[in-house]
Amino acid sequence: MATRASKKSSLEGGKLDLSALGLGDNFVAARDYDVADVDDFVPTGMPSIDAALTGGLPMGRITEIYSAENVGKTTFVIQINRMANEIGIPVVWFDVETTNGRERLEKMGVDMDYTFMYKPKKDDLSEMAIEKMAEQMEKLMLTFQEQNQSVIIVVDSVGQSIATATASGNYDDKQPGRESKAWSAAMYKLQPLAAKTNSAIVLINQVRENIGAMAFGDKTSTPGGRVLKHAETFRIKLDKTGAKTLGGEEFGHITQLRLVKSKLSQPRVKVKGIWMFGTYGFHESINLLLEGVEQGLVKASSGGNKGKLYKIPDPETGEVVELYEKEIPDLIKTGEIKQYEPLFANLENELSSIYFPEGHPALQNKHYKLSSSPLFDKIVKPDSTEEAKAVDDEGENAE
Repeated sequence: MATRASKKSSLEGGKLDLSALGLGDNFVAARDYDVADVDDFVPTGMPSIDAALTGGLPMGRITEIYSAENVGKTTFVIQINRMANEIGIPVVWFDVETTNGRERLEKMGVDMDYTFMYKPKKDDLSEMAIEKMAEQMEKLMLTFQEQNQSVIIVVDSVGQSIATATASGNYDDKQPGRESKAWSAAMYKLQPLAAKTNSAIVLINQVRENIGAMAFGDKTSTPGGRVLKHAETFRIKLDKTGAKTLGGEEFGHITQLRLVKSKLSQPRVKVKGIWMFGTYGFHESINLLLEGVEQGLVKASSGGNKGKLYKIPDPETGEVVELYEKEIPDLIKTGEIKQYEPLFANLENELSSIYFPEGHPALQNKHYKLSSSPLFDKIVKPDSTEEAKAVDDEGENAE
């Protein structure tokens, strides 16, 4: 019997070509298999979260974000919405809970002309049924693909969505598993289609009590069924770990992100200390400060009744800029925080270089280019990418 070494050496060039053996062109060597590659990442605005997600929200994949109520799951997705708009990716919401108003989206800085809401024309529950949403999601991805454009689709939320049979039935007509079966059927088509069209599906989900769980088991569960979990690249759980108060007034809370499942990186990674600001939600300024303190880039000391005093180095002047903790919410509300954008942009670049020594993965995006920083108007819009420039050059040559 020939050994493995002798078999391999008997092949021409040490390589095996299955197409040459009459098996067709559908088989490729593992080194040439790029179907599972992620071409584009949407940064979140917080380098530590991007590091946990290997670069941010992956396009072409399905991501689930879930938590108990009032923790910040929708707020976090709105932040991703804003960042996606910045790099030229439209976002479409299926607002099943009908709670995501215009004012909230606008305050959190999304592009109101590049963010869309699915608004059924008929006053009929079945128009927001899982099967109907899946049809619309399929149509969206294919339509945007025809325009050489990706899209992010958000469902808020899986736990509140219902199957067509439930929408048309009576209140006492209960058949367990309807919604799970509907989501399972949808995933069989939507998962490969998301990959094919380089689109992302973000599923916001709720947490339910896991009745009958063993003492050592998980006390909670999420709606949607098992197929949903298998189809997802990331399952992200958010937990509220404390309130943020100053002078007896609560102006935000601290959230922890836990990567429960990952097909791209090490799972069960935790990112602690994410700050959420009520109506203004996730704001990268304070979160960058907190990360800067943790990494030794920003100094923090007691500021008395004004909370912590943050000292941020200004690389251009060499001076140190001071910010009090209690001042930050007002700066965000009034928009005056923008005067510090160059400092935060520099801080974010320094943090990114710590988490990504070889460069932020989003800087290597194939279709949606970034320049030096994913934040603060340093985004290269799609019409100025190399592909668009090539099209312009061809037009000029034709003239």
